[in-house]
Amino acid sequence: MSTTRAIAKNTVIQFASRALATILGVAVIGVMTRELGLDGFGAYTTASAFIQIFGVLTDFGISIVALQMLSEADANQAKILGNALTLRFATAAVFLGMAPLVALAFPYPLIIKLGILLFVPSQFANAGVQVLTTVFQRRLRMERAAAGELTSRVIQILGVVAAAFYDWGLLGIIAAIAAGNLVQFILAFVLAEKTEPFKLEVDRRMWREIMRRSAPIGLSIAFNVIYLRADALILSLTRTQAEVGLYGAAYRVIDVLTVLPFLFMGLIMPLMSNAWSIGDRNRLARITQRAFDAMAIAAIPLAAGAAILGRPLMRLVAGDAFEVSGGILAILTVGLASIFIGAVAGHGIVALGLQGKMVRFYAADAAISLALYFLAIPRFGVWGAAGVTVFSELFIAIAASALYLRRSGIHLRLSVAAKSILASAAMAGLLFILRDLPILAGIAIGGVIYLTFLFILGGIPKEILAQLRRQPSDV
Repeated sequence: MSTTRAIAKNTVIQFASRALATILGVAVIGVMTRELGLDGFGAYTTASAFIQIFGVLTDFGISIVALQMLSEADANQAKILGNALTLRFATAAVFLGMAPLVALAFPYPLIIKLGILLFVPSQFANAGVQVLTTVFQRRLRMERAAAGELTSRVIQILGVVAAAFYDWGLLGIIAAIAAGNLVQFILAFVLAEKTEPFKLEVDRRMWREIMRRSAPIGLSIAFNVIYLRADALILSLTRTQAEVGLYGAAYRVIDVLTVLPFLFMGLIMPLMSNAWSIGDRNRLARITQRAFDAMAIAAIPLAAGAAILGRPLMRLVAGDAFEVSGGILAILTVGLASIFIGAVAGHGIVALGLQGKMVRFYAADAAISLALYFLAIPRFGVWGAAGVTVFSELFIAIAASALYLRRSGIHLRLSVAAKSILASAAMAGLLFILRDLPILAGIAIGGVIYLTFLFILGGIPKEILAQLRRQPSDV
């Protein structure tokens, strides 16, 4: 099977599994919001945002550096994986162990502090899954990663439904989420070991090399935490838990979708690294262009559709009490589109070994965004938080793209993105006229309208059409 066809197959698997995982994830949100209400879901959002700050810090860039190292010629796959996973466990133990202790200093009620404690094993499992997923990305065996994620989602929805039925409250729901994540880690570990046999090990020289490469990414992630999670934290300290709940419901939908560009670029980055390492700039340019076109085709209609369907969508997902979250979702989706587009340059920067050059941009973004959060959230609440979040994502996407394109010498063509904008505008206009339709019908019709206009405008790259027409025997 050709590399292009293998990537296409794995991308289809990812998106199909992610679509199903998204449905299950949205179902989990729906049960939680209806069971906990605005205040209870606000408490869940506060505990989740707090632990995620420490959870993100555990990464320190180890996962993406492991993928880069696994993609290099003559790489010792088992040794790299075993050391990267052990190192990730070590950083997780340090940072996640700190979280419940730091939480004691915050003026949160006991239920939120206990929730933070219960989230620790869940985040520890996530830390392991992120490293193990690099094996499936490198080997183009994402169906194995999908199996673990879908199993996790099923366990979570069953556990959350049980918690609601038996009235186990917030802590019961968090325990159900943690159980699903732990099962996903166990499955990922078993399947990764079958794909690329390895064992946990500590090689100080390997640890130093991983840390040397990941240090700029880790520092960037530390700044990244400030502008990604400070919004919910500042909301929890300055506004009511009900308002945190409104913001958290919209943000949870965004979180479910945010993983898509990183899964896709996880497949693409090894190709970028290889092209750059052998000096094939033309191939790197082709890979970058196709990745950018794919992200534009996926991201732009999401933002356009959310602007029209955001409120009815959140009524369907979370219940009537969370209708206001639809307006928040419409704003945050602009930031989501920036994440999609920026993921291309972000992974390209790692492929080129330019991680250190991005630190100053993350630092600037963190400083500006944090100041804006403190100014906007006390005055404008969730609307201020959403607006600043969009600014922060746009800022870093533009900075990363400018750095990557300048250092790689690549000149992107924007024709597909422009056609996606036109098709999305046509879709949004027709959806506005048909806005009284049931939400699921609106989503389906919107997708058909968008793809139809995109095809008419010639926005679907010829390479993709040719690949779709090609028979297996042609490869």
